Amino acid sequence: MESRMHLKCIEKSVKNTEPPQLIGIGENMAMKDIKVLIVILVLGIVPTLIYNGYKGNLLKKNGEYTNAVIYQLANVKSGKYGSRAVIRYTYIVDDVEYKGWGIWYPYSDTLSIGDSIIIVYNKKKPSHDKTKRDLELPVWER
Repeated sequence: MESRMHLKCIEKSVKNTEPPQLIGIGENMAMKDIKVLIVILVLGIVPTLIYNGYKGNLLKKNGEYTNAVIYQLANVKSGKYGSRAVIRYTYIVDDVEYKGWGIWYPYSDTLSIGDSIIIVYNKKKPSHDKTKRDLELPVWER
């Protein structure tokens, strides 16, 4: 008798409950999320692409080639979930040492610390630099 009463109570409570609703999920919220994402892309990524293109054009226009010495090959945290393999190097212009970095491809590069690589720096602003490969090759060919 007691177990029947218990089952009736459970049935009654199950019948009267509705499935939980997820707050903020719906057509309006999805559209709002898309708009926010577009704004983030426009305000964050587009200026970066423009600046990097501008910097690359200045290096092509005012660039001077020189040798740099690799002092570190590392995986650097990039964003929330990933990392990027980078080459860190030093180079000297007018007796001043500068540091720079470029993309490292550990599966195809045979680079070691102490190796020389060719970099391009801006004659007017020597702290602006890129590796020759990063400047000259499109991303899909690297």
